[in-house]
Amino acid sequence: MSTLLAGLALVLMPLAPLLGGLILLLGLIKETFLHPHSSSVRYLQQLSASQKILLGLLLLSSTLTFSCSRYPLHHLAGIISHYLLPLWICYVFIHAVHRGSFQAAYLRQFLLCGLGGLAGVALFNYFGHWHGHLQLWQLPFFDRPYLLDLSLAPATERAGGPALNPNLLGLLMALGWPLALKEATQSRPWQKRLIWVGFCLLLLVATGISFSRSAWLALLAAQLLLLTATPALRSASLVSLASETALLLLPQVQTRIQTLFAAEHSTNELRLQIWQAGFRMLQDFWLTGTGLLQFEQYYPAYQLADRGSAHLHNALLQITVESGLFFTLCLVYVSLRLFLNAGKQPEIQAAWLALGVFACFDFPLADLRVQVSLAILLALQLAGNPPPTGDAKSLRTAEGIC
Repeated sequence: MSTLLAGLALVLMPLAPLLGGLILLLGLIKETFLHPHSSSVRYLQQLSASQKILLGLLLLSSTLTFSCSRYPLHHLAGIISHYLLPLWICYVFIHAVHRGSFQAAYLRQFLLCGLGGLAGVALFNYFGHWHGHLQLWQLPFFDRPYLLDLSLAPATERAGGPALNPNLLGLLMALGWPLALKEATQSRPWQKRLIWVGFCLLLLVATGISFSRSAWLALLAAQLLLLTATPALRSASLVSLASETALLLLPQVQTRIQTLFAAEHSTNELRLQIWQAGFRMLQDFWLTGTGLLQFEQYYPAYQLADRGSAHLHNALLQITVESGLFFTLCLVYVSLRLFLNAGKQPEIQAAWLALGVFACFDFPLADLRVQVSLAILLALQLAGNPPPTGDAKSLRTAEGIC
C-alpha cells in the first residue's frame, strides 16, 4: 500500500471513520491485487498441530453459530466486520513492511496524527464549546450513512468527538498514549522529541476530559506497566503519573473517582443489571451464542434495567453471548499469547493492557475506529518478525502467535 494512501486513511479515520475506511479499503484492494501474497498458503502449511487445532475450533464454533443463528447473514456480516476486516488490514500492512514498501514507524506515526486531531477536536469541544452538525454525501444503502459526518454534540460535562461518545474517545486516547510516549523517548533531535511530548500531553488531557472512568483505569494500567519497561519509558511514565496527581485537586475528577466505588451510583447500578441480564442470556446461548449483530433482538426478553442497552458493557461477556463459549475461550487464548509475546515492545503491550482493562466495563470492538487501531497495533507487533522465505526449514509465520 502506498504511504500516501495509508497515511491519508489513518489520519482521517478518527475524525471521519467512513471516509477514512473507504480510502483504506481502496488501498487494501489495490495492495492485494497488485502484490498477491503466495506465502499465505505456506503459512497455513507451517502451522503447528496446536495452531491447526485452534484454527479448526474457531472455524467450527463460528460455523455452529452461523447454522443456529436466527439471522445468519447478520452473523456473517459481523464476522467480516469484527474479525476478518481487521485481520486483512493487519495482513496487508505486515507484508508491505516485509516487502520494504512501507516502514512500520509510519503506521504508528500516522495513527498518532489521526488520534492527535481527534484529541484537538475534543479539547475545543470541551473548553471552546464547539458543537454542531456537518453531514455530507449521504450514501443510498444500509441505514443511509453520511460519507463525511462531523456531528459534534455539546459538551455539557464530558468531551466527545465527531459521532463518538466520551468512553470511546477516552479509549482511543489511552491506546495512543503509549505509542506517543515511545516516539517521544526515541526521537532525535530535541525539537522532534518536543513535538511528540506535546502529543503525549494532548492525548493525556483528552483522556482526562472524557471523564470516562474505564478509560482512566485503562491509561493507569498502561502507565503502571511501562514502569517495568526500559529506563526511558519508565522515567517518562513516572513523570506522567506524578503530573496526573494534580488532577486529583479538581472537584469534577474527585466526584467521578468516588463513583467508582459506589455501587448505588446510577451508572454502576445500570451496569450490574445489564451484566445480570447478560448472564441470563448466557445460560440459554452458552454453546452457540445468539450470533453477531443480533444482540438487540434478544436482549429485551432478558432485560432487568428500566432502559435498553446496545451491548453488555463487558467485552468478554458480550463475545460469549454472541459467539458461544468455545469461540470465546479460543479468542482469550490468542489474546493472552499476543499480550505475552509483546514483551519486547512494551508500548504495544501497554496498549493491549489498556484495551483489556477498558473491555471489562464496555464493549468497544464494534467501532470501526477501534477496529482499525487494533489492527495497526497487531501489525506493529507482528511486523517485527522476519518474513517467511522459500526454505521449508526456515519458514515461520509472522502471524504465528500460539
